[in-house]
Amino acid sequence: MNNEGVLALLELPEIIDTMTVHGNGFLKIEFSDVLQLHVWHDALPKQVVPTVVHDHNFCIDSAILAGTLINTIVEPIYMPDGDGHYHRALGGPVLERIDPLYDGNYRLRVGSSNTYRPGDRYQMVAGQFHMANTVDTTITVMHKIPPFTEDPTIVMIHKDIEPDNSFDREAVPIPPCILEDIREILSR
Repeated sequence: MNNEGVLALLELPEIIDTMTVHGNGFLKIEFSDVLQLHVWHDALPKQVVPTVVHDHNFCIDSAILAGTLINTIVEPIYMPDGDGHYHRALGGPVLERIDPLYDGNYRLRVGSSNTYRPGDRYQMVAGQFHMANTVDTTITVMHKIPPFTEDPTIVMIHKDIEPDNSFDREAVPIPPCILEDIREILSR
């Protein structure tokens, strides 16, 4: 999908109802069950403890429309000797630790890290852990590729940090300037 296609979809009145603020600090606009617009913008709030390292239960094909995105592949490594710093938790609005016997027994091995700019695409497979960071206002289109696995989304949280479960992504007000900024950026 190109900038003109996104701009046309943003004009549909029902699109406003699909907007939510993700805990990782981006605006999520759902165009369909498998197509989403993600917008990282300084005016958006983030969770106190963002769930940056996570996986998905579907494959991803993402296109960068504006800005700069750094996608880093991360591999959680179980440390049977207890010499770890992370635990696994179920992703979603409320984070719950899922393997209390192994709390804090994971380390994160950083794999590849790639920088993407407008016109670039990147793909990921279901179950692959990653973290995405942006340098500036960044706009991407994410296409979820079926089939979807039955596995829940997993996030990796440092063992010394308590998850911020008070962040209600459905109740976060979306600053009015954001849609104006999206339209302006994509019209360039």
